[in-house]
Amino acid sequence: MDPITAEILRIGISESAKLIFQKVLSKNWMKEYTGGRSIVEQLLSLDIQSDYIVKHISRAMKMRTIHSSENDVMLNSIYHPLTIHREGKNIKVDDKFLLSDNNITNIIGFAGQGKSTILRKILLESIKNGDKIPFFMELRKIEAKGIENSLLSIIEELGIKTDKKSLNSLLSSGNILLLLDGFDEISSKMRMDILSEIISLNRRHGVQIITTSRGGTEICTESNIINYTVNKIKRSDIMSMLKKLSESQEVEEDTLQQIFHMLKGNTSLVETMNCPLLVTLFYICYPHLDSIPDSATEFYSKLFTTLYFRHDKVKNYKRERKSDIPPPEAFNVFCALCFKSIYDNKQDFTELSLFEYTKQSLALCGANEARPEDIAYDFVDITCLIQRDGYDRYVFLHKSIQEYHAAEYVKSLSLEKKRQFMGAILESIQNEPKLSATARYLYEIDKENTYELICKPLCERYGIDKYKDNEEFYVEKLYTELMEGVVYQLHSFPDNVKKEELSSEEIFHRGISSIGPFNSSISPLFIFSSHYKGEQINLYTDLLIKEAIKKEYLEALFNMSGIIYSIDSVEPDNKLTKKMYYAKLSDVVDGLNKKEYIKKMIMEITSALHYDVFSSNKALIERKNNALSDIFGL
Repeated sequence: MDPITAEILRIGISESAKLIFQKVLSKNWMKEYTGGRSIVEQLLSLDIQSDYIVKHISRAMKMRTIHSSENDVMLNSIYHPLTIHREGKNIKVDDKFLLSDNNITNIIGFAGQGKSTILRKILLESIKNGDKIPFFMELRKIEAKGIENSLLSIIEELGIKTDKKSLNSLLSSGNILLLLDGFDEISSKMRMDILSEIISLNRRHGVQIITTSRGGTEICTESNIINYTVNKIKRSDIMSMLKKLSESQEVEEDTLQQIFHMLKGNTSLVETMNCPLLVTLFYICYPHLDSIPDSATEFYSKLFTTLYFRHDKVKNYKRERKSDIPPPEAFNVFCALCFKSIYDNKQDFTELSLFEYTKQSLALCGANEARPEDIAYDFVDITCLIQRDGYDRYVFLHKSIQEYHAAEYVKSLSLEKKRQFMGAILESIQNEPKLSATARYLYEIDKENTYELICKPLCERYGIDKYKDNEEFYVEKLYTELMEGVVYQLHSFPDNVKKEELSSEEIFHRGISSIGPFNSSISPLFIFSSHYKGEQINLYTDLLIKEAIKKEYLEALFNMSGIIYSIDSVEPDNKLTKKMYYAKLSDVVDGLNKKEYIKKMIMEITSALHYDVFSSNKALIERKNNALSDIFGL
């Protein structure tokens, strides 16, 4: 038995799982859920119960981190309680934390903020304290198969004899919790399919679902999904995390006190270390840094070289590099590997595919004489920026590592090649999100070229470069585009709603199934704005959603006559025709005389965006060009 499984058994998780199975089984089961009950009965078998812990729970509880690159660690040994918030209310995800309802809940956070760790903590606490049987899945691993089919496979792998009908019965019984990690890591072509399945599972079965995602993805703007956002960590959080990290003894003993002393007087450093990933990386790299980074981007710029050299500087560090290519060349190869893999939408590798990507990257850097196996070994065992994750599987330490170093590769190219690559990025970010973060990193590390070759062409494509020529015309046109096609999908023909009877949330859930779709064509411009926080942030969409769910809008929707439309829809399961009702958001806006107010808000966003991504950059480049002319006569 591996140490993690032994630890899980030691702290009583197996006994907790048994208690959940017994608790669920003791409930009053309706006759139509007999098939689902049979699955729970089988879970009480000692062998199947053991497999549930060993094959499912243990796998989710094991974590491989850069400060424990040789061995898996148990979640509890590294977890520091993080907080999430919704509507101004902060909630600590700590021992005994539970979310128990029949909703879809989405936990939003930026790169490295601990979304996946939070979801694993919820899994652990659900077993210890909950009343539903939890199942954990990483969405990028199951996107081709789908959620329901993957859940069926998990259950069958435990040795349970079942079928889809019994599984549907179990899902409908209200006794299952689905924990789905990494919506943002699903390939763009599969996202809507997976989102549709998540919504369908919840609507058909009332099953509770908790997901995680970076901000700005499709699930974050879907109605009827409850969004929580992970809070940035504070100085006290950082210090607590560092104390846990110091137990690994991977750096000198006095390092912790040095960092503590530095944190007390350096607000900029606290702001830079704004997520658990950066705290961990900073702790590992600190003894070897020449200077303290002022931003996450500056820190990432030092990361590869620091880790590549640390074997010469860290006590008890035995591994030697296998490749003899110079460190700057190794850095270039790693960056090329990052770009090629992210361009292919590839985040994980088999050993064979890792060697092939490394071979291609060596060729891209003109280093064909080096052995791909050796340099791949160094990436995995020396830098730990690519890590082993089970049998014959390798993954980046974090997606942001891949995204940043992909940007470094493009930055390193000649201007002619840079035009070609940035042109490809320009086209990509208008159609899918895979290169959005890389484009943002490029903007930070190679600003002028990125502005000229990506940002400026986008401004011209969306006409924002001409915004100041006729602001009123631009806003009117944009208002029409944003409103076009946005509808409230209704459960049924609405009844009148009295203001004092229901809250806005009750009105929403009683009558509305969804709102949208929203026009996201201008979203790529926000990658280069000061508001950028995720893949597809769009302040226009945020504005419309915020307005559309206000109580006055919902009351108007249910009380206005003549704005409800209907269409006949054929249900795929039974071929019956069903009448579907909807209302246009623009009609509700007109009925409330809100058009001018919304246009005013659109103008504020557009004016700020125009300055942020176009006029400020244009002015900066003009100042630099004038200085070149004055000083050098160029």
